[in-house]
Amino acid sequence: MSQFDNTITPLSPKVKTSHYPNAHHSLDIPPNELLITPDPLLSAQSTKPLSRQLVHLCRRTLVQGCRIMKRIIGLALLFGTLGFGLLFFAWPLIQPYSTLAQFKIRNYLFNEGYISCSLRKQPVLFVVGTHHALAIWESNCVLKEVKIRWYLDGNQSNNNSINGGDNDQVVSGGTSEVLTPVILDTSHHVYKAIIGPISVSAPYVYVITHTSNREKESVLALYKFRLFLPATFYSNQRQSYREDNHTDHPNSISSTPEFSADYPIKILAIADNQFGLKVFNKILDSAVGRHSPPNFLLHAGDAVQDYDQLQQWQTDFYDPLTRYHLGQEVPIIYARGNHDFDPRLEYTYTSDSLWHAFSIANTRWIVLDSNIDDVAQDQWLVAELQSPDSQNAAFRIVVVHIPPFVEFWDPDAWNDKGEKHWGEFVRTRFVPIFRKFKVDLVISGHQHNYQRGRSDGVVYTIIGGAGGELDYKRVEDWHIFFIVQKTFHYVNIEIWEEKIKWFAHDLHGAIIDKFELSKKTWR
Repeated sequence: MSQFDNTITPLSPKVKTSHYPNAHHSLDIPPNELLITPDPLLSAQSTKPLSRQLVHLCRRTLVQGCRIMKRIIGLALLFGTLGFGLLFFAWPLIQPYSTLAQFKIRNYLFNEGYISCSLRKQPVLFVVGTHHALAIWESNCVLKEVKIRWYLDGNQSNNNSINGGDNDQVVSGGTSEVLTPVILDTSHHVYKAIIGPISVSAPYVYVITHTSNREKESVLALYKFRLFLPATFYSNQRQSYREDNHTDHPNSISSTPEFSADYPIKILAIADNQFGLKVFNKILDSAVGRHSPPNFLLHAGDAVQDYDQLQQWQTDFYDPLTRYHLGQEVPIIYARGNHDFDPRLEYTYTSDSLWHAFSIANTRWIVLDSNIDDVAQDQWLVAELQSPDSQNAAFRIVVVHIPPFVEFWDPDAWNDKGEKHWGEFVRTRFVPIFRKFKVDLVISGHQHNYQRGRSDGVVYTIIGGAGGELDYKRVEDWHIFFIVQKTFHYVNIEIWEEKIKWFAHDLHGAIIDKFELSKKTWR
């Protein structure tokens, strides 16, 4: 047995390990001292009634909730302000795509039947004569007893005349027969109706109605428009009255202010928007937003890329015009192009006139078709330029889609695909007629840029910059153009009594060309 076996080492005293001066190790505290002493505050609260405790708890919860809500509102205001700022600066970039999406979604909803029976295309007016306009609109359903009525603004009676007497010569209202639509499919019912004759150069109202399910007449659309009649019309009216009654008309039309031409007459001119809907919307936004409203819209062709695509007529032409309040109250002077040419010559969404002429105040407008190479058109053109309406006009203006002188195009298509021969007859046959009968101005599209020139006293303009891909490459040089602008654009035309003012603007409204056409200068 070792010497260490009987030696017992005593335990050392417990050493405090806590750094707190009053802290004790659990082994040093008697069991009865482990009891927790009640908190005086809690003890006090425990003596309060339960209802008061609940009130105190609700107050504390409410205060905490308010603090949280303040923080949430502050963060929301911060991020909202940042978001609004970003949207404000980014909106010019976003807006064209937003508009395009609206058109596409609306068209889809109509096609799929999600929109109830209504007009999917608001009426659009096309000028087809001095005293007549063609209205075209479309519904997504079958409508009963559809009619169109027109009357002089302020007088809703039909077939009303200026003075109300038995001998008045000017009829200023009328109503169509019940109209039958052209049904393309279950959601495309197209209506066409002639408004006129318009016998007063003053605002008119036209109303499209149908019979509702309650057998009552309901209004589908109501708009105003105005055609500006030539002064010779009123002279003829007065002469006719004088011959029939052996005296002057008691209320002379010529002395009535509302029947005057109200110069200047303003015309917004565009062409070749086709598939460029984003640019086309910017063009219309700039043209309408930066200038006073036009009296007419001139479109020199290629309103859509593919004539037989119903969606394009909806989203690429009718919807943009309606968005900017054009077409319904601003009649359209329309010359069809090669992209909106109908081989069947039916022209569902535009005028079906192959070529026609009309007067606006002191100007004579002649609309030709560059898709139809027919000597009948040549003969008609000669007869028209020899007519009193053309001869007595202060200015004679021709609108034809394909220009007589094309200088910019795709070289491969121009040389290898024979596109240089498109509308060649416009140059070889029409230009000598223009020269002989002293046409003042020829307006064309087709070529996607801007040009202005002059040949033998005739001013030639090309305004094909409303959305189609721009033409940059030169394929010809006819040595007649002295202004070339390879940019998207639109034109404002002002008709005055003795002159025509022309302003070409780029996409942002800046003037890229301007000139005045005076009868004394060019005749």
